[in-house]
Amino acid sequence: MKKDNLIIPCPTQEDYNNIVDKIGWYDGKKYYEYWNEYKEETCVEIKNGKIYSFCEREYYQEHYPYKLITAREYLEGRQKIGTIEVIWKDETTPKTNMDLILERLEKIEKQLK
Repeated sequence: MKKDNLIIPCPTQEDYNNIVDKIGWYDGKKYYEYWNEYKEETCVEIKNGKIYSFCEREYYQEHYPYKLITAREYLEGRQKIGTIEVIWKDETTPKTNMDLILERLEKIEKQLK
């Protein structure tokens, strides 16, 4: 998956700070105080791999057709899509469980040759 537009709920100041620390705002600044505006309802909008805006969850759900994933899923680089878990190997390339299994099998096959 390329760097899709996402909405990430940040129900705690810690979640919000961790997201800000990991990806930062589009202008390179860190706005930790923004969480206080909506507190537990705070969400951030991710565009092109950076935080672009923040607002309350209800507003984003009504006006933005973006995927919504939890701060934990984003920070751990994991997201469930249906029953397939996607694991990011880097910021732009997801790997499904099956992709990882196939890669491991290929490595084993090469070692056996």
